[in-house]
Amino acid sequence: MADNSSGQWKDAGGGVHGSWQDAERANSIAGVGGSGPTEGVHSMGMMGFKLLLIAITIGPVILAKLTSAIFGLTFHLGFVGRIIQSVIIGTVLGFIFMITTTVIGQDVLGLNLEANFFSKALFVTICLAGFVLFALWYFFKKYNVWKYMHADGIFSNIITITFCIPWFGGIASLIINAIKKGTGLPIFLITLVAGAVFYMIKIIPYIKLARENREEDALSASNKMIGTIITAALVCVLPLFFVVKAQVKIATEASLYKTGTIAVVRYEANLLAEASEDAAVIKVLQPGDRLTITGRIVFYYDRLGHVPVEHNGVSGWVDSYNIRTTTETATTSAAAPSSVTSQTVTPQIEAPQAVTPQAVAPLKDTPHVIVDQLKVYDEASDQSPVVTTLSIGTDVTAFAAENGWLLIGINTDSGPLVGYVPVDSIWNE
Repeated sequence: MADNSSGQWKDAGGGVHGSWQDAERANSIAGVGGSGPTEGVHSMGMMGFKLLLIAITIGPVILAKLTSAIFGLTFHLGFVGRIIQSVIIGTVLGFIFMITTTVIGQDVLGLNLEANFFSKALFVTICLAGFVLFALWYFFKKYNVWKYMHADGIFSNIITITFCIPWFGGIASLIINAIKKGTGLPIFLITLVAGAVFYMIKIIPYIKLARENREEDALSASNKMIGTIITAALVCVLPLFFVVKAQVKIATEASLYKTGTIAVVRYEANLLAEASEDAAVIKVLQPGDRLTITGRIVFYYDRLGHVPVEHNGVSGWVDSYNIRTTTETATTSAAAPSSVTSQTVTPQIEAPQAVTPQAVAPLKDTPHVIVDQLKVYDEASDQSPVVTTLSIGTDVTAFAAENGWLLIGINTDSGPLVGYVPVDSIWNE
């Protein structure tokens, strides 16, 4: 499709059109591809689809070959390679075990794994035990089996096929489940079992070979002890790193939720009778409602949990995700409206960016923005994230002022929100 420089466009058959859209439509009717502005987008989309298709097709092969190469290299490292392989296997199976334990415990059995310190410590201990046991199982039981498979030159092929069976079975189950909901999972489970059965059948000869050479391959007592200690220690490094990192982050965030601190509701939230999402709902809190924190926050092993609060004399619990704390306390905060009720108004006048707030006459008697492109901050600091930008004349609900900052509430397309702006940027008589 070409432009003849006179504002006219030609389709693939030579017909002249007044716009590229008409020429594209003619090409579509004729079954010929066009070259309008949307062709690049379509081409990029097709390229992305092709890359995704290639990744899906050869993904398990690449993963299996990479695993085979890593293990093939470490087989030449002797005792050190045995430890490295054990740590890798223990880490992979350990994380699978941890995820499975979490899903079964919380979603299937309905257990609260985060109820208190004891339950959290028990959960972490069980998961770490899984990491260690899987690593030591490979160290003592499976290393020689895989070593003989590698020496026989079939290790890579067995691993590749074992990966591919559940991989493509999973893809097929997703497609079938999209056609008829609820039918995909059994197919995936069947392919998962099929992959495991294939693997077990193929390694039986090498299990027998490892047993026959047990005495020849046996480790000395000192190597057994050293291998056990080093393997158990190394396999715990990664999960402990994530646990400690999460706990440090939680402890830092939890320090903001001190007793007596004023918090503001960010999103519509339930005030609950207990620190649980399944607890009875006392009342529904609206964005902009001001709460007083009355006790210590409950935090889980991976995130902050529920906060004990009071709202207009009513006590309960609210999820910390739905509120944010301020620098105010119950003894210093000023009275403020409990909810955002204003509506955003289209700006009625334009003001130059350089005009100061004092030089702009009020547009109306209600609180409103008197500077253009006013940034609303998440906290009372210009270093905090900007939650939205307001035009001059926008109506707001003015809450309490603190250290030159004003807490306001506004309505947006995505719902009510609250934030901080400089006091002199709002007309509030």
